[in-house]
Amino acid sequence: MTMATEELSARYDMGEKYLSSNDEKEQRHGVEIIGELAIEGYMPAQTELGYLYRNGWYVPKNSQKALNWFQKASEQGDIEAIVGAGLVYSDMEDDEKAFILIKEAAEKGSATGQRLLGELYEDGIGVTADSYEAVIWYRKAVQQGDVAAKYFLGSIYLHDNNIEEGLRLTEEAAEAGNKNAQDDMGDYYHYGTYSDKNLDKALYFYDKAASQGVANSQTEIGIMLQNGEGIEKDEAAAINCFKDAVEQGNTIAKVYLGLAYICGQGTDVDEDKGWNLLTQAADEGNVVAMVSCGRQAYDLADSGQYDEAETRNYLEMAGSYFSEAAKQEDAEAQWRLGWMYIRGEYFNQDEQAGIELFRKAVNQDFSPAMVALGICYEEGIGVPKDKSTAISYYKKAAMQNDEEAIDALKRLNAI
Repeated sequence: MTMATEELSARYDMGEKYLSSNDEKEQRHGVEIIGELAIEGYMPAQTELGYLYRNGWYVPKNSQKALNWFQKASEQGDIEAIVGAGLVYSDMEDDEKAFILIKEAAEKGSATGQRLLGELYEDGIGVTADSYEAVIWYRKAVQQGDVAAKYFLGSIYLHDNNIEEGLRLTEEAAEAGNKNAQDDMGDYYHYGTYSDKNLDKALYFYDKAASQGVANSQTEIGIMLQNGEGIEKDEAAAINCFKDAVEQGNTIAKVYLGLAYICGQGTDVDEDKGWNLLTQAADEGNVVAMVSCGRQAYDLADSGQYDEAETRNYLEMAGSYFSEAAKQEDAEAQWRLGWMYIRGEYFNQDEQAGIELFRKAVNQDFSPAMVALGICYEEGIGVPKDKSTAISYYKKAAMQNDEEAIDALKRLNAI
């Protein structure tokens, strides 16, 4: 390395140091140094400045300026600048141009380019989807030590039922610091997916991912703390985990935190906060939240506190939540919506629609729906009266220790 090159390298390192500072003045000074070096033709600075403009780091985001600097660096032979240019075209939704550049970088040996090319082939972006090609390029990137490529390759193997190799690669990526791999390994060990359950290992990987801000892992740790699952029960600590995840918009965390506020589980009761969180989660498509909001609205309608118009409003709200959850095959929602149709509480009375919803819930072994069908056959609601069929449904529910079914069988002298 010549004296001049050593000086440029030292200045570049100083610029990078300033950029990594938490002080805005030092960050601006870092941009100035990198910018000066780029103008002087120092290739690493040109590529770095391209990424600063591409991502809007410390400077206003500017795709054209990013492309200009990537072009200058690539003309000097920087393969990573070609990758950067490809990413800018991807940002601009010019997928074909992005594919061409990333493929060029990959063929020239860029591990990042090889991994990105694997992603493009896997997802069919800028090219026809081809999982075989994706695996080839992921493998090339893995051979060069690209951790993210190892995670993506592991995911493909798991999807293709190559469990042993998929788990090995995913766990190696997790141990190497890939937060998505850590989160996945936490789930695999927590729920026994692809491996035996191991709560110690689940917590180990969740903790690593949570420390990198992965909201799912924060939520899962909260669930384990709340239930005392593999760790000492600590409902207050669980609340903190849920709050961290909610700050990132995690829908499941909103459900758990909302229910905790409503029930006073690990925190003071705050029904307004709780229902606000559950409503948000329901509107984001979470089925548990939909059913919880539907229950709350129905209970308000049934409370006798409101006039006819307000009661109707709450019933329509309940029916709407149950209807959306029922579409996602939630058995409780199907059962509750079924009764609303039979009673004419949601739109017009429609006994046949109610019966059909009960049958769907019964197909999921939901015992209250079995009882509901038993009642319908016993009383002739939406179906012909048929005592023997009613008893058969009551017996199915009784096998799940459903108290209402057991009482019905006693009343009918069927046990």
